[in-house]
Amino acid sequence: MSTGQLASAPLQLAASVAGNGQIVLTWLAPISDGYIPLTGYQARCGSGPWEDVANTKFTHEMLFSPPAGLVTCEVRALNAVGEGAVAQTTLTLL
Repeated sequence: MSTGQLASAPLQLAASVAGNGQIVLTWLAPISDGYIPLTGYQARCGSGPWEDVANTKFTHEMLFSPPAGLVTCEVRALNAVGEGAVAQTTLTLL
């Protein structure tokens, strides 16, 4: 019997500005869940804290008010083993 592994990175991560200081992240499930069920996702933009996202959601809105410029947003899948690989995308804030 195989033991679980960390999940691979979520696919096709995209970020957009929704207005009112909100960034919207969207993604697809990772190719590999690590052979055990995913328990959720975590998302962040910039160096802020990771925010928890339900394992049934593939979108997340977050408040963000950095200075103008490039910001890196990240999403990772979680399972019982731990935090999986990180998907990254960059967004230009004006």
